Amino acid sequence: MIKVISDFKEGCFILKSNLHRTAELVASFKQVSVDQSSELLRKIELNAYLEDVIRTLKPRIKNSSHKVHLEPNPFEIEVLCCPGAIAQVITNTIENALVHAFGKHESGEVNVLLSQSGDEVSILISDNGKGMPSDVLGCMFDPFFTTNRENGGSGLGMHSIYNIISQQLNGTINCSSIV
Repeated sequence: MIKVISDFKEGCFILKSNLHRTAELVASFKQVSVDQSSELLRKIELNAYLEDVIRTLKPRIKNSSHKVHLEPNPFEIEVLCCPGAIAQVITNTIENALVHAFGKHESGEVNVLLSQSGDEVSILISDNGKGMPSDVLGCMFDPFFTTNRENGGSGLGMHSIYNIISQQLNGTINCSSIV
């Protein structure tokens, strides 16, 4: 009887833990979904927001051998912005890395680092993938440029990211590769 009660307690703990994680995922998904369909400016705390965006990607990442890590800034970073634009940039960049940076059977890591210097906020997204040759690197923000057309790539992903960053967020984007 004691074993049954112990197993029941453990089952309840696991159930509670899974329900809590599910509730966090649903809340993150709802907020990011609303943000992506809105162009309204609002104040967000960037560390927490990036955690929410990455949390919405967990179901996709879970079915792969890849990992995505966020290294938040140790200080709160509050910004007035269009959160949907940030969500779209982070989501598309990570998904682009997962599709292009690694071979079919490789395990890879994508790292997101948030930093701030004065009024400037930087989000560095890096991966430990195969890298890009210089001719690909030079064209990656061009519309309709893709290295994956045979698998449905349109060549608009990185071009869209470039436009969102430069036009909506008034920022800059750079890319480098070690081949």
